[in-house]
Amino acid sequence: EYSFSNIQPVVVGDLAYATMDWKMKFTIVSDQFEGGEHRLTMKGKGTVVMQKIDNQWKIRHRQTDRVPAPPRG
Repeated sequence: EYSFSNIQPVVVGDLAYATMDWKMKFTIVSDQFEGGEHRLTMKGKGTVVMQKIDNQWKIRHRQTDRVPAPPRG
């Protein structure tokens, strides 16, 4: 599962960028884990830069960073 939230677009002529939060949930299946699988959730921030070419928005650059999980304890 991969989702985006808090999308903040800015458009100036034929160029645009958007910042967003992202979240990804997935399961690793392996005999190395108790029960045969390990579920993970990752969150982060991202930015995309787009350019309008032939009346279609094209992504020219995409950047993402993971937000570290809070310490357990």
